Amino acid sequence: MLLGYCMEGIRLGGTYGAYREAAADDVIAEDDGSSVSIKAKDRIFVSFVSSLLFPPFPSPFTY
Repeated sequence: MLLGYCMEGIRLGGTYGAYREAAADDVIAEDDGSSVSIKAKDRIFVSFVSSLLFPPFPSPFTY
């Protein structure tokens, strides 16, 4: 029961990350060939969870 309570808390807690404001216009090239255009003053969310699971990064859970 305690495990279920903890798992529900994690689910409701959301994704960990940080918001940042772009200082200048930029274009980010993705691995699949697409691109993402960023304009100055855009608000960007960086997910810490997603970055830990980035496939090209070897052993994401090893410190």
